Amino acid sequence: MNLLGLDLAWKPERNPSALAIWCTHDAAGTALEQPRAWLYPALRSSAEVQACILQHAGSSALLAVDAPLIVRNPTGQRACEAQLNADFRRHHAGAHPSNLQLYPEAETARLADALRAGGFAWFPRQGVATAPAQRWQAEVYPHPAQITLLGRDRILAYKRGSVAERRARLAEYQQLLHQKLQQRLPGFAAAPPIAERFARSPAALRGRALKEHEDALDACFCVLIADRLARAKPAELHFYGDHQQGFIVVPKA
Repeated sequence: MNLLGLDLAWKPERNPSALAIWCTHDAAGTALEQPRAWLYPALRSSAEVQACILQHAGSSALLAVDAPLIVRNPTGQRACEAQLNADFRRHHAGAHPSNLQLYPEAETARLADALRAGGFAWFPRQGVATAPAQRWQAEVYPHPAQITLLGRDRILAYKRGSVAERRARLAEYQQLLHQKLQQRLPGFAAAPPIAERFARSPAALRGRALKEHEDALDACFCVLIADRLARAKPAELHFYGDHQQGFIVVPKA
C-alpha cells in the first residue's frame, strides 16, 4: 500500500499545503524494485493537491489528512472533536472546533468529496489491515499522535511562542520524528527529498521558510500515521465520530 501524508490548509486557496508520498507499488499494484518518495512542501491550491495525489496514489493507497474532511454541524464542535478532546486535552493535544459557521464552504471537505469520487473511500472503523486493496482516506491529527507515537506526555507547541521558542520546539519535534521514521520507515527516511528536509536546521529559518518547514514535517508525520493505520487492528485505533458527521483516527501507543 502506498502511503500519503497531507498537511492540508483549512483554506487551501489562500494558504499552501504540504504533501509527502511513499510509493512502494506502481499503478497496477506491482511492488517497485526501488520505492520512491516525493515531498511537495507548498502546494498552492486544492487542484494542485488533488492532481499530485491522483498522480502518485496507485491502485492501493492510504491518505492521512490533517484537516477536517466532513463538516456538517452548524455551530460548535463536531462529536469526533469532543470525543478526542476528552481523551487528549490533558496532554494539551485537543482539536480545534470545526463547523459551518466558521467554514461555510469548507474547501477541505470539497477536496475530500472530490477524492471520494476519484476512488478514495472513507477509512473504515475496523481498519484496513484485512480489507481488500483499494484507496482510503482518513482524517488524522498530529497533536494526539505526538503523544501516542512519539512518546510525549505533552505536545511540542512549535506553532506558538516567539521565533526562538518555535525553532527550539520544532528542532526537538524534527529529531523525534526522524528517529521514529528511521525505525518504522527507513527507506522513506533515507529517500533524497525526505533526508534533505530533515537535514535542515530550523535555527536557520524564519518567516515563510519556517512555516513551510513545519508543514513539510507535519506531512511526513502524516505518512508515519498512515503507516500505522495501514497495519493496525481495530483495538489499536482510536476511531472518533462517524462517517456521517465527521471522524478522526488516532493510532494508539
